[in-house]
Amino acid sequence: MKALLLLAVTCTGLFANGFIKNDEGEDWNWRGAVPRGRSLEIRGITGDIRAVTAESGEIQVTATFDGAEAPAAVELRVSEGPGGITICPIRKGLEACPDDPLTGPGVRVDFQVRVPEGVNLVARTVNGGIQADALESDIDASTVNGAVTLSTSQRPRLAP
Repeated sequence: MKALLLLAVTCTGLFANGFIKNDEGEDWNWRGAVPRGRSLEIRGITGDIRAVTAESGEIQVTATFDGAEAPAAVELRVSEGPGGITICPIRKGLEACPDDPLTGPGVRVDFQVRVPEGVNLVARTVNGGIQADALESDIDASTVNGAVTLSTSQRPRLAP
């Protein structure tokens, strides 16, 4: 079932839209392509975001949930926007990524991201750190409670 769901998401074109949820309590995985110059946005609430350069031209995202009950309470949303794609955890039953972190799920979700050269990374979390190692793209990072460590050949930007 998990392989079929991943195949369905991967075959939707350049971007994947919709909800992806892992009912087995295992890590959640997503792969997809974003054209150079566009962005991958990871919008977390509680949890760390760690990014490295992708060896392939494909984005790879792994999310790890904290706690056995977490997959039953949270879904991960992958949505297309004009600048690229956004991935965020949402409370089960909601339709979109929350603008207000207080409406996000109360579950820790840690993200491991592989970003291809030329695809910009936007990393946002409230309670967690952000680490990007040797990226070959622009980075825009912000957190409220956590450390930020960035390494890129392009320009990093820390949001105020």
